[in-house]
Amino acid sequence: MKTYLIILLATASCFVHNAALADDFHYKNILIGERASGMGGAFSAISDDPSGLYHNPAGIVFSQENYFSLSANAFSTTTETYTNVAGGQNYTYKSQSLVPVFFGMTQSLGKHKYGFAVIVPNSELNDQEDTLTNLSQTNGAVNTFRRRFFKQDMTYLAGPGFATELSKKVTIGISIFGVFKTLKAIDHQLMLDNPLSTGTYFEQYTTQTKTTYGLLPKLGLQFMPTPRISVGLTAAVPYTLSGSGKVTTLKSAEDASGNLVTPNGTFTNDKTLSEAADQGYKIPRALQLSLGTALFFSKTYLLTGQVDYFGSASSPGLNPQSTLNLSLGQEVYLSDVFALRSGVFTNNANTPAVVVGRTNQLTHVNQLGGTLAGALCKPGSSLTLGLSYAAGTGQGQALGGSTAIQDVSLKTFAVYLTGSYQL
Repeated sequence: MKTYLIILLATASCFVHNAALADDFHYKNILIGERASGMGGAFSAISDDPSGLYHNPAGIVFSQENYFSLSANAFSTTTETYTNVAGGQNYTYKSQSLVPVFFGMTQSLGKHKYGFAVIVPNSELNDQEDTLTNLSQTNGAVNTFRRRFFKQDMTYLAGPGFATELSKKVTIGISIFGVFKTLKAIDHQLMLDNPLSTGTYFEQYTTQTKTTYGLLPKLGLQFMPTPRISVGLTAAVPYTLSGSGKVTTLKSAEDASGNLVTPNGTFTNDKTLSEAADQGYKIPRALQLSLGTALFFSKTYLLTGQVDYFGSASSPGLNPQSTLNLSLGQEVYLSDVFALRSGVFTNNANTPAVVVGRTNQLTHVNQLGGTLAGALCKPGSSLTLGLSYAAGTGQGQALGGSTAIQDVSLKTFAVYLTGSYQL
């Protein structure tokens, strides 16, 4: 029994590890901006509204004067399912959130533009109770696994931006965002022996907190060789300023006689993140590049595409691999006051592919997504309602210390409501 319990406890630890880092495995968890969110995030060659401070600050030169935009993520949900984890049963993580994801404004300063934006590029809230039963009918083996899991993982960006013209065809801009990341997690697992035997148990209770402060400067260029063609380029590298955190794990076990015993495995209590390299708070310092182009076929139709590159980096607990994401979007005005936007995008994992024979590998799932939005545009204001859906399958290891590989499916769905106002 004790050997099997050690495997399940490693599983529980791996659950915390994977769940705590799931947001860092992908780069397009939330699409930012009124027009960008409807066109699959392909916006670096346009960026002519306040969300340009995030996508390409050089583009805000072309935004309307005194422009305000507020985007509310009316509802978003993520479902991540591991198949055949234990006893032929699946295990699913479910995250739901309701948060405003963007607020921004731009103002004119002579021939220049400046602005300020507050952005939530990631928001996760897990709050679930799960029970896996009939895992084994063998006396002395684990029959029931119960888990109470809570996790709140948020990332905030806030900062100013400035843009100006270098010539009639070239603009340049810079944004400097302060980064605040916070994670709170509580994980309680209880493993019970087969009731036909002694009824012994093994219990583990883990809490985790993590806070990170950093900077994300973005430099953007926009080039319009003709009034119908635009090319945008953005470069960024995040920096960690400071951070802290703590992981506390308590374990207890009962033997066949009903006596509390010292559980097998390593006992950890009040471990700071600096002591636990696999729980490090630092943001991986990796180069981020976006290259996009937009074709303005007419006043009522545009087509835009974008390539996003995220470089590799060395970081405690997560060493992101070089990753490419593609997005393609279009905007068509069906009337003077109604615009329809649609797009497709990839949301690829920055983790390496899972390899047979290894243990404790991070989950690797690539997603393909689509967006659709309708916008009511009137002089001086607009209101947009949009949908985003992405899905993908891959592989992961739910059992820590085991070479077993599970198939994993990942689905995300979001509803966006955005309003803009021009003074």
